[in-house]
Amino acid sequence: MTSRPLKVGALLKLRIASERLESDLEAAGQVVWTQAGSPFRAGICFTGATSGMSAAKWFERLMAAELSRKAAEVHIAANAGDGDRCTGREDPVLSIAAAVEHAE
Repeated sequence: MTSRPLKVGALLKLRIASERLESDLEAAGQVVWTQAGSPFRAGICFTGATSGMSAAKWFERLMAAELSRKAAEVHIAANAGDGDRCTGREDPVLSIAAAVEHAE
């Protein structure tokens, strides 16, 4: 999501961060689709990483961190005798924030 509309074909510089990982992903991308209306949405094709780690590797680490966190929650709930009940908490599967800049 972005606060302003993007044009299909636009080149972007992306910084993607998650509280689950120590390092951000800095990558280049190109807009491949958009959805009008606020908040604006866009599909981004990664064209390369600029932070030394590929986008695929960064997202693999993010998923591993999330799975590890979920496994720890299940272990804690099971030890507390609540292993067969829902916590009632609605956590997003992933929490990431992206900053988008138009490439010049």
